[in-house]
Amino acid sequence: IWSNRWLLAGGIISLALIMCVLVMFSVSLVREILESRRQQMFIDSVTHELKSPLASIKLCLDTMEREGLSATQREELRGMMLTDVERLSVFVDDILQASRIAHGRRSQTWTVVDVTRVLQESAESIRHRYGLPDGAFRMKAPDRMEIFTDPTALETILKNVLDNAVKYSGTSPEVAIDMRELQT
Repeated sequence: IWSNRWLLAGGIISLALIMCVLVMFSVSLVREILESRRQQMFIDSVTHELKSPLASIKLCLDTMEREGLSATQREELRGMMLTDVERLSVFVDDILQASRIAHGRRSQTWTVVDVTRVLQESAESIRHRYGLPDGAFRMKAPDRMEIFTDPTALETILKNVLDNAVKYSGTSPEVAIDMRELQT
């Protein structure tokens, strides 16, 4: 009788261990599937962001091959291509910077940073990238607001937020920025 009880107890413990292993395997598999989807979405997004300026550059080059274009038209096409090349370059730099930050391969330099200045410079960079008019970014901010942070990471974050605001705001975006100190 006692040997049967030990055998039954051993069987129950073994079954419980097998079930725990199966649950842990299932959780791991779900995490892998979600990570794979996230990576695929990232690749799709990057591919789209790369294809748009490349298609524009190709179209400009094809147009420049036409006969009868004036010097002014050729210069406009050249300017459009330079803008697209700059856009590609900035995009690739942003991806590389984000990757370095995410994987901790960049040494952080923490210092006191004027957020107002970095925000103004980031807005100007994004305005220039998209060829927006001067009033595209309306900013309410103190003359100077300082925080202790990594200036490169802060600039990357602000440019990303402003870039998304422009991209998803329609055909003639106007972005309102209201920055103020929290009162504690």
